[in-house]
Amino acid sequence: MRIVVAEDGDEETSILSLKPWLIENNFASHVPIVPLNRVVDQSAQLRPNVIILNLHEDVEHAVEIVRDIRETMPTRIIVIGPTIDAKWILQLLKEGVYQYINQEDVKAELRDALGRLDKSSPTDQDFGSLIAIVSAGGGSGASTVAANVATGLSSRHGDCGLVDLRLTSGTLATLFDLHPSHTLADFCRNIQRMDQDMFQRCLEPHESGVQLLSSPNSYHEISSISKRGVRKALGMARSKFKYVVADLDSPYQAEQSPALLQADTILLVLMLDFSSVRHAQQILEYFDELELDRDQIHLTINRYGRPKELRIKDVEKTLGLKVRHIIPDASRQVNRANNIGKPVVLDNPRSAVSKKLIEISHLVNGKPTT
Repeated sequence: MRIVVAEDGDEETSILSLKPWLIENNFASHVPIVPLNRVVDQSAQLRPNVIILNLHEDVEHAVEIVRDIRETMPTRIIVIGPTIDAKWILQLLKEGVYQYINQEDVKAELRDALGRLDKSSPTDQDFGSLIAIVSAGGGSGASTVAANVATGLSSRHGDCGLVDLRLTSGTLATLFDLHPSHTLADFCRNIQRMDQDMFQRCLEPHESGVQLLSSPNSYHEISSISKRGVRKALGMARSKFKYVVADLDSPYQAEQSPALLQADTILLVLMLDFSSVRHAQQILEYFDELELDRDQIHLTINRYGRPKELRIKDVEKTLGLKVRHIIPDASRQVNRANNIGKPVVLDNPRSAVSKKLIEISHLVNGKPTT
């Protein structure tokens, strides 16, 4: 059983002895402890069977967190907290909490609650992998990479979700020659009543099997996008698809963070020039602040082979990461494909660039190939 424990403070509580107790009693082999304010996104990546929320005082805030967890991933939630008014316990149960446990008798009640749970994990089958694509500056071709990786995943697995988080410059609909009737803005405006049927209507299908949740159609719709909306959209996509690709805007924007924190794999796409490498260096510093695991980050060189470009070994030394993927420069083939709205892996599947993009889609799927 995979268990995550979330705390809302630094006080000495019984939770400090709970982690070894959970391991010693064979409820889990490893128990990550995460801050309460990051439990939703970090747990979406960790895919726990059970999330234990250890509260000290702010039960009202816990209701919001439980709601966000339920909107984001399939898991069971147990809340440990102080003696509170019964109305709050009822509210937590209404929001989907499996059990509320008084902190005065944690281990006995928790043993009983965990003992009743099925140790098989619904999240392995029901929650897909997320691949985030991040650009290290303009012109890196990150959206082209996103479109073709999604197409490669779809060709191998039947379908793939694709989320365009480039709020001001999204081009994925154009790259597939799609004309979406609904966008991420429509999703966020209807978040309170959004269900899987409504979510399906927000997706624009492509003949390749890729299903796109498009970026806003106009500048005025951008204000509708919220961090909570992005988090829920990614959660619903991961519940529907085995694989989801998200093409990110500036990674520093708040509404982009759910994709970064939930991602199983992050492709940081750059070219071998000074500007791109400098931007990549700044982004990696930001990733360190988010405490992202550097093993998840795949340095991806795009348009390799241009004149006077930097040497790969110098870039690796500067960034402190090995390059994982090298995509050859194929401006003629890629520009033609982009201009006709057809991923290059479909338009020119035998080209060197297409073969490399397909190879990447097989390597970055977030799970071992089965």
